[in-house]
Amino acid sequence: MAVTRTAEGRPVVYMTEARRDGFLYRFVAATGPDGEGLAANGALLDEGALSVARVEGSTIRWLRLPATAAALIEARAAAEQAGATPFDSPSGLAVAPDGRLFLACRGAERTPARLDSLNPRPINPWGHVVEIIPDNRDHGADAASGAVLLLGGDPAQAGSTARYGAGSRVWLAAPAVLEIDRRGRLFIGTAQGNLAAQRRGSPTASMSAAPRRVRHAERSLCSTPRRARPPSAGFASHRTTPRSFPSCARRGRRRGQTSPGLRRAGPPSSRPCRRAPR
Repeated sequence: MAVTRTAEGRPVVYMTEARRDGFLYRFVAATGPDGEGLAANGALLDEGALSVARVEGSTIRWLRLPATAAALIEARAAAEQAGATPFDSPSGLAVAPDGRLFLACRGAERTPARLDSLNPRPINPWGHVVEIIPDNRDHGADAASGAVLLLGGDPAQAGSTARYGAGSRVWLAAPAVLEIDRRGRLFIGTAQGNLAAQRRGSPTASMSAAPRRVRHAERSLCSTPRRARPPSAGFASHRTTPRSFPSCARRGRRRGQTSPGLRRAGPPSSRPCRRAPR
């Protein structure tokens, strides 16, 4: 979700649909602020127009949905009937000080057969970021221009079709969260940690990059190395400390035994079975 204003000062709320073929919505309030404080402006979002985006070449048209209870409750059904364009798992949104809107698409293993300029990949496991510029930089305008800002993936991998700005030294996947600081810099948070499991068994080369590379890119962009968890009292592991001990470890304690890979620090009756700290 992202919030901004029209040229006239009316509030605007952009929203995405958290699904593989989700839509991009826009709500424009009917009136602008009148005075200050909650008493004067507490009902600004109670009335307005809900629209959905349709991609036509490099242009985005905002299709106004019916102002009915059925359309508001079943917004997706109304959007499909209006002819909205689905995006590849739309997620984060951010509005820049100069009026540009950015949309993060996490990507999808299978996209609809119909491709467009803002969803150019038939198979898109890496995701992409879209830049949208409203006509006259007015977020209340009926149309906007759109372009793909970047295509995620490893540029060194054959068939990835990844694309970044000139001089980029890192690559990313599954952009999910967008933030813009006061200097106008766009920060991209990713959900690429789960891509390894999602790509298993994929027949395409572009969906089977080494998980080691994905993790490295995640650390380079926005992650902090995790500290090793201390071993739990009474138990030690030859690999890593488990988050919780299985029931077999408890059963083994009663029998004077432990589960494979664990050794007891004291006699079976001297220490209770504990859970490792989360």
